[in-house]
Amino acid sequence: MMRHHPIWGHLHHVGPLMAGLPSDAHGDYLLLAIQNNWKTLFPGCKRCPPAVYVDMWPFTPPLLIALHPAVAAQFTQEVSRVKPAEQKRFMYPISHNLDLTSYEGAEWKLWRKRLSPGFSNAMVTARVPELLEEVEVFADILRKMAPADGTWSDVFRLENMSINLALDVIGRYLM
Repeated sequence: MMRHHPIWGHLHHVGPLMAGLPSDAHGDYLLLAIQNNWKTLFPGCKRCPPAVYVDMWPFTPPLLIALHPAVAAQFTQEVSRVKPAEQKRFMYPISHNLDLTSYEGAEWKLWRKRLSPGFSNAMVTARVPELLEEVEVFADILRKMAPADGTWSDVFRLENMSINLALDVIGRYLM
């Protein structure tokens, strides 16, 4: 168990873990940092815990972080859990909470049952060649931006190209 400070919770662990990352790195990198440093954080454990309680008050409410796929599946796939208010607040401008990540109870179960076949292993595997075509287009664009002689090129933003790739992959998968 990570040592818990009565006032600052686990901030004394989280701070050093995140210090090695860029200041604008997404908070999800904390999961990887915990997994990569579990022997130091949990010295009495023989393996990385499947779930971890992290208290970063006053910056966020306490979190229960799944570090193992089976635990993550319990949280997200097997049973409809009550969704945090923060999640619904985040999703509202995008979907008005008419999405699988916001639904709960019977509504969640209905839509999960309807959508699951489209994301089965067989369905995703069948679409891999088409999705790789979209990734090839992206790779070609990147190759054209890099000098042919292997020298450094000018700095360019990947954001719009990455967004376009994501939209192309999603559109190709759905159509």
